[in-house]
Amino acid sequence: TVASAPPVLGFSLWLVAFCVGELVHIPGFVFVGIAVYLLGPVAGGALSYCGAVVSGVVSFLLIRGSVGPILDDASIPYTEWVLGKLRDAPIRTMVCLRIIFVMAPSLVY
Repeated sequence: TVASAPPVLGFSLWLVAFCVGELVHIPGFVFVGIAVYLLGPVAGGALSYCGAVVSGVVSFLLIRGSVGPILDDASIPYTEWVLGKLRDAPIRTMVCLRIIFVMAPSLVY
């Protein structure tokens, strides 16, 4: 089983699952729960933090690299209005969105 695999292999499999899970919109809490259950609160929490950071970076790079150029050239009035609000108050906007959506993968893009 994955739980009895060597630690590096187990971490690698879990990290790949976390990255793929974020791309298909599986909530991050699922992977945090699995890590905490298998490794305990401290090791599982640390692993979850590292996994969330790596997963967010991978997701951002894949989505931004594939869809970003298309969206840069698009002229959609509603999108321009929303992005204008984001440019006016980026910290307030992201804090509000993170409070509401916590670990939603879509906010990474």
